[in-house]
Amino acid sequence: MERRVKRRNENVSMIRKEEIAEIGLFRKPHGVKGEISAELDVPADELKSFSAIVCEMEGIYVPFFIESVRQKGQVTALLTIDGFDTDVAVKKFSNKRIYVLRKELLESDVMEDGLLIGFDILMADGKRIGTVTDVDDSTANVLFVVDGNNGELYIPVVDDFILEINEQDRFIIVDLPEGMIESQLN
Repeated sequence: MERRVKRRNENVSMIRKEEIAEIGLFRKPHGVKGEISAELDVPADELKSFSAIVCEMEGIYVPFFIESVRQKGQVTALLTIDGFDTDVAVKKFSNKRIYVLRKELLESDVMEDGLLIGFDILMADGKRIGTVTDVDDSTANVLFVVDGNNGELYIPVVDDFILEINEQDRFIIVDLPEGMIESQLN
């Protein structure tokens, strides 16, 4: 019980839509002990690396804690959520979208597995830099490999540089230090 209270008190601020990224969809309860099936866009074993999953409940984004994950199929898993131990209790999640905190997604191996490949990179003023073609994680500093307007560029995957990730329109807005792009073109 102490673990649960401590984890829930760590983040007391309200979660905003721009702070989360969709990673799947809950389907229906499985059995009577609180398991629910979920279709995931990320590997099931990655779920435990996130501090919480987030679901929209009555117009508010609410964090929930994963208790267990069982792989069921290639993109399907069975989840149990802390505090929901019956099929009736977990039914409230049916057909709800599953989100995680965007900053944790950027820091995880999920992003490195290609989730953002093909996204356009835009400056805050709307100027297009290029398209993400790969993610280089061969060093401690993870980098977007970008097919830029004037050649290949490397952009650090750093929360401070990323202003927005628009999954629907597949673009990332960045605010890079002055001269970062120009220095790579010389």
